[in-house]
Amino acid sequence: ASSVQFFVNDAGDWDEFAISELDAGESAEASFAWTARKGGHNFSAFVNRDESVVEYEHGNNNAIVSYHHTRLSNLTVDSATWSPKNPAVGDTVTFSAAVRNDGEADAPAFKVEFRDESGGWRLNDFEFPNGIAAGASADATFTWRATAGARQFVVRADSLNAVVESDESDNSRRFAYDHTRTADLFIRDIEWNPQTPTLDEDVTVTAIVANRGTGDADASVVRFVIDGPHRSTEIIEMPAIAAGDSARRSFKWTARLGRFTFTATADANDQIPETDENNNTLVNHYYDTAQADLVVKRIEVIQDNPTAGSEVEIRALIRNAGDGDAEHFRAALYVNGSLIDSARISWLPAGDDEWARFSIVWAYSGRVAFAVTVDSEGDVSEKSESNNRYETRIDF
Repeated sequence: ASSVQFFVNDAGDWDEFAISELDAGESAEASFAWTARKGGHNFSAFVNRDESVVEYEHGNNNAIVSYHHTRLSNLTVDSATWSPKNPAVGDTVTFSAAVRNDGEADAPAFKVEFRDESGGWRLNDFEFPNGIAAGASADATFTWRATAGARQFVVRADSLNAVVESDESDNSRRFAYDHTRTADLFIRDIEWNPQTPTLDEDVTVTAIVANRGTGDADASVVRFVIDGPHRSTEIIEMPAIAAGDSARRSFKWTARLGRFTFTATADANDQIPETDENNNTLVNHYYDTAQADLVVKRIEVIQDNPTAGSEVEIRALIRNAGDGDAEHFRAALYVNGSLIDSARISWLPAGDDEWARFSIVWAYSGRVAFAVTVDSEGDVSEKSESNNRYETRIDF
């Protein structure tokens, strides 16, 4: 009599069984029970390891066999569908993910996780209490309330690692989703009428708001900020705007002189979920209030050869190069840097010319420097205040 020792992977699991006496040429079987595990394993057996039986050859007392036949499940996620196909923001959407067991063994009970990777949120779990048979598939369903914008959803089978599988790396599948019907408001244009108002005239300022999204936009507001020498803010209520449509809303503004920025922001209170929240603002620059722009075109000495002590007329051609009329301003004459005379002009329409006339007692010879400054007392608000002076030198 002897014994047989069984080993799994040369260590850890082992067992020993007695072998009764064997006549010459006789054989016997010994067996042991092992719980099937994943992966490859080496089974080895050793008879008469303690050499209690006298043999003429001990080198053939052991044997080894490789084992890799454990049948395993393998869960994968094939596809996903959702209903309705194009939900509006806030609608309940039902997702169905096809989970398949393409392994050789039935899968026991397990859960499927549904995650929104865009927001980093675990949304739901679905349980298969009876598992899925080998080669079969079934749908895991989830509900989700539709939000604006593109999302990345991940469906992961066996989220709690309850199933031993042949491949643990193929349980997840990512799905890109961008089907929620969502508004996208933007300011198409800012208009004002009249185009060139006069100072203190009422101007109708209009915002054109368009919705280039796929979903309708509920009522909202537009915030207008007018920034410049005088700052003001207007809030305008906008109606609901269907996808692909637009709406206009206006308010009154009193024309001021100077440069202004008109800034309009759609959905200023963030009431509307949108595809793009960064395109709601438009800035237009306004400097269209009619203003004069007085310039001196040339200076003339009327007498050709004035004599000392004589009264001489000097004239300067003044032009209003702006788009607004100018009234009640003076022009000043300088000779060799000294203020000599001034002239008053009561009215100069936009685009017109007018001579400013000066009278001096002549006391000069050689090269004489003449300069005329228009609007010398700053009575007229102009588009440009830097072009009011003209200088010339004349030899006598």
